[in-house]
Amino acid sequence: MTRIVAVSLLAFLAVSSAELTAQRSLRTYDLSAFAGTSNAIGNFANNPSINNLLSETRSQFGVGFTHFTGPRWGWGFEGRYGTLYADNRNHTAAGFTGIEMNSTYTQVQGQLTLHLRKFGKYYKRHFHTPYLRPGAGVVFTQSSYMYDVPYPANATIYNGTNPSLTYGMDLGWKFRLSEYQSLALEWGTHFVPGDKIEGFTVANDDTPDRINGLRVRYTYHIYTWE
Repeated sequence: MTRIVAVSLLAFLAVSSAELTAQRSLRTYDLSAFAGTSNAIGNFANNPSINNLLSETRSQFGVGFTHFTGPRWGWGFEGRYGTLYADNRNHTAAGFTGIEMNSTYTQVQGQLTLHLRKFGKYYKRHFHTPYLRPGAGVVFTQSSYMYDVPYPANATIYNGTNPSLTYGMDLGWKFRLSEYQSLALEWGTHFVPGDKIEGFTVANDDTPDRINGLRVRYTYHIYTWE
């Protein structure tokens, strides 16, 4: 009886060890860096036409970390820094004559990533995959106040650095460059409920501001089990 228990225990440990090894072999730590564009939609930047998107586009860049527990799901965080610009002459909101927005932002967020196809070291047939990345965090914005133009009477000015919550979604497509490297193209939109990315808020306007952007992302994959 003792021998049967011992053999059963050894078999269980062997199976468990094999499963753990298999699970570990699918895990990946991704280190990424990206650069791209930034556009704002807010109190007066309310006309996201193609011409406005092109003329008001500014830059952003950042770094990220993601731990993939398998070929589909990952969790992580990233930081972004960018600039935002808008000119009221390009938009249709009333009461903002002569006002321009010049803002910088620093965004830190946690996020989940879902590969829509299995992707990783052991899925070489899938050299590309679309993915979704919802995230939420905090954004710190700082805006330049224009002293030589009148602001609307119902506007409240917020000088200095303004923190706000943020949440949104990135949509992307990832392509394998090698076993350890990939390149992705992605577009994202993130809502800013604090409504202060221009440096002021307007009374009775509960619509959150938004930061949109296109990015190119380079990723280096670190495997936990070779």
